[in-house]
Amino acid sequence: MQPTHGSYLHPDVVMPTFLITAAVFVVVSLLIVLAVRSVPSKLILLGMLSMVAGICFTAIHPRVAMPALVLVILAAILVLAGLLCVFISFLVQSFGAKGREGETKS
Repeated sequence: MQPTHGSYLHPDVVMPTFLITAAVFVVVSLLIVLAVRSVPSKLILLGMLSMVAGICFTAIHPRVAMPALVLVILAAILVLAGLLCVFISFLVQSFGAKGREGETKS
């Protein structure tokens, strides 16, 4: 049996592959949430994992390209939020240290 138009995998393989990939995504997401302590690192890692999942879902079956695109956009927002948290904490630490130096001199 030939793959149907618009599918890279055999139709009998698509659903089990999709379910296995989704289960791996959930397990790895839970591991990230439980193992990583800092929130910015969690956001960045979950965003990167979501991007990979969106690309994998599209590779498995092109008909899920639109939901996968939404997943990739949300993943980019997660990564940007994590980077923003890192940047804000860097600014707070750098300006906080300068503020404390000024207080001790006076």
